[in-house]
Amino acid sequence: MDVIHAAFWTVDIETIHRFYTEGLDLKVSKEFKSTDGAHNRFFKGDGIGELQFKYTPKSQERALEGFDHIGIEVEDLDATVNRLTEQFGSEIKQGPHLLENKNIYIVFLTDPEGNLIELIERI
Repeated sequence: MDVIHAAFWTVDIETIHRFYTEGLDLKVSKEFKSTDGAHNRFFKGDGIGELQFKYTPKSQERALEGFDHIGIEVEDLDATVNRLTEQFGSEIKQGPHLLENKNIYIVFLTDPEGNLIELIERI
């Protein structure tokens, strides 16, 4: 199991871009528009972990929250979901979804304090 990214809302994606690329010398590893309409930009250093920033002009109030979710890679998504829902009362918020174009199987669920966790199984 590996922590692979942490996701944050931002009010200014271009300033965030300059800070992490020019200020910290990270590289943009990927970008896409998610199903919630947000523009997503990932920044990466030399390791496997990434920082994900989400932006949409209509979500300024979400950006003030800062934190969006933590992404964790698992070997068996279904078994992990069953364990977390049964033992810890995790609530499934979205999915599971098979994203064939990205070769991943994902689900969003809560931790015991209600934080959003994205579990990702590479297939």
